[in-house]
Amino acid sequence: MLVALSLFLLSATTLPDYNVLDTATNPLPFYGILDHLGFGWAKIVYVVTVFIAVLSTAVGFCFGGLARFSKFYRKPEEKTPGKDAILVAVLLLACALCSQFGIVALVSTGYTILGYVNLPILILPAIFLAGRKITKKYLQEHNINAPASTSN
Repeated sequence: MLVALSLFLLSATTLPDYNVLDTATNPLPFYGILDHLGFGWAKIVYVVTVFIAVLSTAVGFCFGGLARFSKFYRKPEEKTPGKDAILVAVLLLACALCSQFGIVALVSTGYTILGYVNLPILILPAIFLAGRKITKKYLQEHNINAPASTSN
């Protein structure tokens, strides 16, 4: 599907009087291309396909959220549809509020935050603990045979 969509966008670069990269006038590039070509039936198929994709993503997100967070308020064998519905509503509301910021702003801010958070949580411990873990003494104590470590 991604290859087909990529070829579709690439072929749209040959359309006269249509700029695929102008997202200000064409916020939905595929819809705009179909509109420019005059394929009314394909626009309906496109809208239905996008709706189903969004719906399936929301269902998957809610199922994943329930699987992960429902353990905090119920026992595994217990069925609580009311509490589950409240959790799903909260998750979908949080998504709706986050979507107001825009995907580019969320991703750029998120990557910046993750970059700073990863330094103390992942990178620094890896640097300090990796040196300890690969010392000859540690390897000998734990009966780990590493031929490259015998030169230390």
